[in-house]
Amino acid sequence: MAILQQDQFDLRVLQLVNQFRAENGRASLTLSEKLDKAADKYANLMASQNIMSHTLNNTTIGSRTTAEGYVWNSVSENIAKGYTTPEQVVQAWINSPGHRANMLATNITHMGLGYSSNGHYWSQSFARGDANPGTYMAQTDGGSGGGGTNPGTFNGTNGNDILNGTTGNDKLYGYGGNDYFDGSYGNDYLDGGSGNDILYGGESNDTLIGGSGDDFLNGGRLAGTTSGELDVLTGGSGSDTFVMGGSWGVSYVGTNNAVITDFDFNYDWIQVKGSASDYRMTTGNWGGTSAMDTALYKGNDCIALIQDTTNVSFGRDFNFV
Repeated sequence: MAILQQDQFDLRVLQLVNQFRAENGRASLTLSEKLDKAADKYANLMASQNIMSHTLNNTTIGSRTTAEGYVWNSVSENIAKGYTTPEQVVQAWINSPGHRANMLATNITHMGLGYSSNGHYWSQSFARGDANPGTYMAQTDGGSGGGGTNPGTFNGTNGNDILNGTTGNDKLYGYGGNDYFDGSYGNDYLDGGSGNDILYGGESNDTLIGGSGDDFLNGGRLAGTTSGELDVLTGGSGSDTFVMGGSWGVSYVGTNNAVITDFDFNYDWIQVKGSASDYRMTTGNWGGTSAMDTALYKGNDCIALIQDTTNVSFGRDFNFV
């Protein structure tokens, strides 16, 4: 059972865009069914007329988005022609200043993607504002890959996987490949396996394990909106980034905390919002082994416990965004 090519492209482009946004301190996007329909229709329209334009048939990205029922307060669009893979088209957009800016915008939350193999036309929609953007469901030849409301165990493959958790307590396993996991709500367990993985825990108490490879671990991307959230982050081998903040603000404020179990100053990074003057560190023994730990504070809030090491430096180990 496999996801159909069009929806494989949707999911892969989302993975690449969110990876690019994460590298630049931006919050991740989710696919909107409404935006996806608008983008699908427009890619096919460009293909049918063999014209690449933002305004075919006197329409605009705004009018096409509205026509699918998405109530927006911000909307933008990237289009392209001639690229045969998600990797090619995303790289082309990254290399173009205007398209790059659209992908890195901070005033968007949702994405839709359209692709037509007839001439290889691409339409990418971005928007923000609709409280009911439409639940995106990838179409398959008989199976599915997570998401919904029924919690469970979702297994990837040795390739590049995209796995979405449910509103319950899920277990997501990536095995090999460069994977993208989103645990969503609930107390989730995410194990990326080998490869360069992007792991989002979402809300509640999550356990994130990067495995081997250069991984990006973000346990509480919504800045700790769930009171009492405790996430445990283990990067594994490779150069890993532990996210304590980004364009959305500072994560784990209030009664929320992250525990980083295996920080290695030789390879790993801690991403925070702001500058070094906004934070302070203290040392003590609060968990892990008998080795001393480092506590990271934003003001009077302890947002992270870095276990079993005091060799942590703002100047060397932190990425300020």
